[in-house]
Amino acid sequence: MNVATQTSSELLKSKLMGMIDDVLIHDGYGDIHIEVKILKRGQKEVILHYVIAPF
Repeated sequence: MNVATQTSSELLKSKLMGMIDDVLIHDGYGDIHIEVKILKRGQKEVILHYVIAPF
């Protein structure tokens, strides 16, 4: 794993942990959906879908 991959992974983990914290403290409905696509040359595309709504 190179430095760019480590930086991207750490950024993704940080964003995801923040989303999880928001959903857990929210008094309503929360949804997190993650899409991972394998691209050419060993690259990945990660899309985070994040919804928080009141009851």
